[in-house]
Amino acid sequence: MENMKKTFSRIGIAYTAYLLTSEVLSFIIDRTASAIGIITYDSRYILLVSVVCNYLVGLPVLYLHLRRLDTEEKEKGRITAGSFIKFFVIAEGLGFFINILSNIFAGVISDWTAVNPIADIVELNAVTVIATVMLAPVFEELMFRKMLIDRTVQYGEKTAMIVSGLMFGLFHTNFYQMLYAFAIGMILAYIYIRTRDIRYSIGLHALFNFFGGIVPLIVSRNYSDDLVAIAPVTEEKMTMYLTMLIPVLLFIVFEAIMSVCGIVLAVRGVKKMKFDTEKEETGIKNACRNTGMIIYVISSIVFTVLTFI
Repeated sequence: MENMKKTFSRIGIAYTAYLLTSEVLSFIIDRTASAIGIITYDSRYILLVSVVCNYLVGLPVLYLHLRRLDTEEKEKGRITAGSFIKFFVIAEGLGFFINILSNIFAGVISDWTAVNPIADIVELNAVTVIATVMLAPVFEELMFRKMLIDRTVQYGEKTAMIVSGLMFGLFHTNFYQMLYAFAIGMILAYIYIRTRDIRYSIGLHALFNFFGGIVPLIVSRNYSDDLVAIAPVTEEKMTMYLTMLIPVLLFIVFEAIMSVCGIVLAVRGVKKMKFDTEKEETGIKNACRNTGMIIYVISSIVFTVLTFI
């Protein structure tokens, strides 16, 4: 038990060091860029800074803190194409549904004045596509599945799955993303635990980011309320407006269908989940009752609050 607490505490300290490094470095870069006249609100600039701070600098810092912790190696497994598609439907459906609930909750508690901070950086361009669909899935799966689960799965597969989802959700330091990232993180963690092949979780993560982050930008790229907000509203304007609106509505219907299917599959799938019963489960409470994990949780919440306000 004592060794388990030390391990999870060191993990918490490692991810706190990663979080502080990326956040502080981002702050320094922003202030320096503003001082020399660089436009810091451009979406490409924001994403490039995020890539540098979170992945190119943050990942090595995280590895240096984790490298001496014991890892558990296991022979790689496989999942069928049908199972992969089911996992995608569950992830996409739950992601959309929880995101809607998060937006409603944030609106209610802020009297509908809160704005999702990532709304400023979601523009359809090459940098957004590369960062969202290629870089984020690879680096984040390495950090929150490969590097984390290999060091926690010895204390129980269910515990490792929940810890992975929790730390992944908190990592986003964004209330709008935190809740659905927690759920998606557990799905990705379960896939990695079952297969020990990071390629599956990277692939599903990339697919989720594409449908959740890029497709909405594609279908709404020509949409604007300004067309009918300015008088006079002519028949030609209405035709153009409806032409722009139809792809958006079709995507919303698609996501609604995915949500229903995802929730149904998730409820059925929970009963069929398989875990190694030979390993004694530490439990999420025991995994988080240590200095390092508590510091990580508090640090993440502080940055989340600062972002939210």
